Amino acid sequence: GAEVFGASPTVYVTRDPMLTADEAQTAIKLANQWADRHGGWTTSRHYSVATTDVPLTSLPEALPWFNAALAKKLLPALASRYPAAAPKPSKLRVLDCFLVRYRAGEQPSLPTHSDQSLLSFTIALNDPREYEGGGTSFPTLGLALD
Repeated sequence: GAEVFGASPTVYVTRDPMLTADEAQTAIKLANQWADRHGGWTTSRHYSVATTDVPLTSLPEALPWFNAALAKKLLPALASRYPAAAPKPSKLRVLDCFLVRYRAGEQPSLPTHSDQSLLSFTIALNDPREYEGGGTSFPTLGLALD
């Protein structure tokens, strides 16, 4: 099911998986392998809020299943919740997709910021039982979501 928070839907949360557990684990494995081959995860791709990440475009093995998930699940979900912003899922495009790694001793969090896009999505790749903390905060709504 889905929950919408706020008087005007600005945050959409689904408990239905957007990726299978196998796809999520494969993405993590591919990102770690890429980092091993390239001297680590990138840390300076984003100017205002740098993340420890690997761009999905650097993981060509992940693109087929990610593009399928976009077409079948992610973009239709965004379009259904935000029809004024995205009336046709097939017209939506991903401009920057990356896998972020958070570690307590390295990068445990990001500063409060706004993504530079009309629509944005976050998908946890790890099972919540594998870590403590985490989540995304929406200060203007007074929300913090896991």
